[in-house]
Amino acid sequence: MNPNSKRFASIRDVAKLAGVSTATVSRVINNPNVTSEKTREKVLKAIQKCGYTPSSATLFTGISKTIALFVLDISNPFYTSLMKHLNRIAFENEYNLIICETGDSFQKERQYYNYCKSNRACGIIYTAGSTRKKFELDTRNSIPLVLIDRAQFEDFSSYSLKSDNAKALQLLVNYLYRLNHRRIGFIGGPPAVQSVQERYQGFLKYMQLHNLPIIEEYIQFGTFEEITGVRYFDYFYSLSTPPTAIIAASDQIAHGFIMRANALGVNIPGEFSICGIDAVDEHFYPKITSVMQDTRLLAQTAFNFIKNTQQVPPPVNQVIDVSFSIGQTCRKIHASQAAL
Repeated sequence: MNPNSKRFASIRDVAKLAGVSTATVSRVINNPNVTSEKTREKVLKAIQKCGYTPSSATLFTGISKTIALFVLDISNPFYTSLMKHLNRIAFENEYNLIICETGDSFQKERQYYNYCKSNRACGIIYTAGSTRKKFELDTRNSIPLVLIDRAQFEDFSSYSLKSDNAKALQLLVNYLYRLNHRRIGFIGGPPAVQSVQERYQGFLKYMQLHNLPIIEEYIQFGTFEEITGVRYFDYFYSLSTPPTAIIAASDQIAHGFIMRANALGVNIPGEFSICGIDAVDEHFYPKITSVMQDTRLLAQTAFNFIKNTQQVPPPVNQVIDVSFSIGQTCRKIHASQAAL
């Protein structure tokens, strides 16, 4: 092979230089124990001389050691934390990780999925998005699919993984109740997202268990972005009788709420208490009272599903525990302030 060539060396170049067949080269790369020491030495020297790098897709199986992570928004701290842990786990296990930001666009999902198929990805981790009953992509394909915060598809057998959303709302409602809050609002993300619905249903359940009033104007939905928190701060602040506390379906929403309050000189938690779900952003001030999702365990479990798919095939459903993280955004109020 011409050393000045800009073309990547191929397995045929290695075989020609070593004087062996391409099948022999593939055996040396993928199953060296079945080849002789002399043959291995010839092939390895040829690989080094050519500068050949084997494809991440093994020559025998046609499956790569590449995992794709489909996310709504890579700027969201929850996804950033999940990516960080997945990247570390993949690297430690000699896998590759590619990030596909879908923005909840089905067209983008389709394009990324086709890319994963063409590159023989060994698994896709598919995070929250609008709920749909069927996968609607290529159900003939056998790429293992791990769904995080999504319901199982009717036409595609997959792994399902989520945080305990019911417990998250139990922790938050109970905490606010102990702080004497009785007028509690809820800001959700997109209603079509499974985790949002589960958090909303948890909110209703634990409000009812405490005999707390569920006031329609105190319940609002938007996106997981900070702009939702900004918008609904203005809304709640304009009410003649606003809630004393707000539960946001994500810390991003709570971020926006607090930033808008700060911009208007409204004290948090002096005039509003607010809490969220995620507890993965260590740099935001004040620290948000929140429920912590274990992104490390979510990442490890998702990776294990893909790695061990032959031993434990789908469908498998698993719920990951959550924990409470007390911050600086909630305060105890006097009982007289709690009355409607």
